[in-house]
Parts: sequence; structure tokens; C-alpha cells
Amino acid sequence: MQESNLNLTQSKNIQRILFIDLARSIAIILMLEGHFITLTFEDYTSMVAELRSVGTSGSLIFDTWVKIRGFTAPLFFTITGVVFVFLLTKNFKEEQNTSFWKNKRVIKGLKRSGLLIFWGYFLQLNLKYFFYYLKGHFNPHVFSFHILQCIGFGIFLLILLFFIHKTLKANLTLIYLIAGTLIFSTFPFLDALTVNDYFPKNTFEFIQNMFYGPNSGFPLSPWLGFVCFGGFLGSLIARWENKIQSLWFLFSAVSLSILLVFYGRSVAYFLDVLMQTNNKFFQKDAWVYDRLGEVVLLMSILMIITKIFKVKDSLFTKFGQNTLSIYIIHVIVLYGAITGYSLKDILKDELNSIQAIIGAGLFISIFALYLKFDAIIHQSLNKLLQKFIRFISIMKYKSNAKD
Repeated sequence: MQESNLNLTQSKNIQRILFIDLARSIAIILMLEGHFITLTFEDYTSMVAELRSVGTSGSLIFDTWVKIRGFTAPLFFTITGVVFVFLLTKNFKEEQNTSFWKNKRVIKGLKRSGLLIFWGYFLQLNLKYFFYYLKGHFNPHVFSFHILQCIGFGIFLLILLFFIHKTLKANLTLIYLIAGTLIFSTFPFLDALTVNDYFPKNTFEFIQNMFYGPNSGFPLSPWLGFVCFGGFLGSLIARWENKIQSLWFLFSAVSLSILLVFYGRSVAYFLDVLMQTNNKFFQKDAWVYDRLGEVVLLMSILMIITKIFKVKDSLFTKFGQNTLSIYIIHVIVLYGAITGYSLKDILKDELNSIQAIIGAGLFISIFALYLKFDAIIHQSLNKLLQKFIRFISIMKYKSNAKD
């Protein structure tokens, strides 16, 4: 989830690329309402269990909502790859004489990667247990591998693959396509592992969580596959940037969403035949390509919307331009990250369906207000920080004067 320094809407070509911020806005809003309802809805756990066991929870609305909620993470990861590779490709065209590791976008990407990994682990700390940490006692949750860490590693992988493209003069689009396919192809092996059969074996839990461990929220496989396929799409968009809103490109994007599903199913079928597997070993996890196709289809629809309705930058798109700050704040408020105090202590499994829906709407509205007045909020915080620094300086001066 990259922050607004990767905002594409600041370009003079705003109408051609606004659909990317729209997609990120949809993803972050789906995340906010999804996490709120999952946390507070009293029947969520039982209805999901029934849905998974018999195929339906008894509520078409709930089943549809669960289906849509499962779309959020693939959208986030894919958009990350699209945005980063699009900007990286454009930047190298502008800085053709700059060495790879001195390129501004590469440097920013590496910093962003480290920042996301840092925040991912920092948000899993709880200051209430600070003194326990000093004694070397850590809750296993602290070493979980979650979405921020995975996206951080994803950006690093995108940079590494771009470096291979520059070094070997290989086709960039093909590199990302192959990388995404290979990562998706490893997923069935990890998905087949049983509980407590962690990978890699006999290594630190911290490492296992990156692949298949006791606290693998978003392991590298399959999620880095979505990032790489996003890079694949980003390289195409960069190549055909001037044709993004042409009917030809829109038709191609819709066709690509369908082709990706057939491509993925074909790869899975080929691997099952080649390796003579049982029970459709690879095909049963080909849903990742279905999700990828849905993401591309959504992007295609958003391209059409921005072409027909001339959508402009707005409060809605600001959601997509401020994903990192929104994510951090929502994790603190909902789950008590860092502070240890949250809405979870008050509302967990306490609301009926109507209350949970209304609560989710209010929760999103709070972030809308934050984005509406973010400039004023930042100015106020800066003034407070400056006053605090001035106060510390005065106190230090007085202390030195007494001495």
C-alpha cells in the first residue's frame, strides 16, 4: 500500500491515469468496512464457517459481501505493482544517463520498501508490554508477516526484476509475467502443507511466517505473484500510455482480464499433466488467476468510467492517495496496535447486522473527514511540534544557565 508520493493524478495526463487512484480508493474503503464488520458483527464467525462448510451462510447478501471482501487484498497488491513499475519505467526514460542504483525512483522505492516493513512490524508491538520486551519476552504475534511487510518485499522484488531487465536487456513485460507465474505455481505446494508442518523447516519462526508459518497473514506466495502481475500490467500501461483511453486499449484491457483467467487455468492444467498430480493439485489453487482477472476487469471498467464521465480528482480519490496513513490509523483504532487500546475491546462481536453496517459507514466517514481537513491537521501538528521543540530548547537553556 504505497503512499501518495506515488500519486499518478498529479500528471498533466490526469484523465488517462486517474483510474488507478480510483482503484486504490475502492480497495482502501473495502478494507475499512470489511475490517470493521468482521470485528464487530456478532454472527460473522459462525456464518463464515457455515459458508465454507456447505457453500452458503443462508444469506445471499452476506455471501456476496464475503466474495467482494476477498477481492480487496488482490486489488491492493496488484495496484502496487502497476503504480510502481509504471512510474519506474517513466523515470528511467527521463533519466536515461543515470545509473540504476542512483535513479530517484529506485532510491524512493528502496526507502518505501524499508518503511513499509518497519511499520508492518512496529504496528505489531504493544507499548503496554514494553518492559517485557526489554526482558526478551515477545508475543509470537510480533513476528507475524502481514500486508505491509509483504508489500515492502514486493516493491524490493519489482526493483530487483527491473535491474535484471536493465542488465540483461531482457523484455520487462515478459520478466514480470514469468515471475508472477512462477510465484503462483509455488502456492499449491505451500497450500498443501498441514498445520504445524511449517516451511522452511527447522528455521526461525520469523522466517517461516514469510512463507508458511504459525503467523503467516500474507505470505510471499501467492501475494507477491499479484505484485509481479501488477508490474506486468504497469509495464504495458507505460508502453501504451498515450493510448490508455482509446477504444482499442479499453477493449484490450477487458480481453486481457479474460485471457489471464484462461492463461492461469491452462498453466495449472499443464503442470498437473506434466507432474502427473492427483486431485487437480495445481488447478484447485488457480483461483488466484480468477482474482487477477477480476482486478484487471475492474481497472478496465474504471478506465471506461473516467473516459465517459470525465471524473476529476476528489475526496474519494484522496482515499487512494493516502493508503499508508489510513492503514496505520485504522490498525491503531480498530486493533490497538502500539497503544494496546482499541474499539476491539468495546465492540468485538457486539453488533447486529444493521448496527455493524451503520458503524462501518461512520468509520469510513471519520477517515473522509480526516482527508478533508488533513492539511489543517498537519499544520496544527507541526505547530505543536515546533512549540514542543521550542519549550525543550528553553528548558535546556535554563538548565545550562543554572549550571
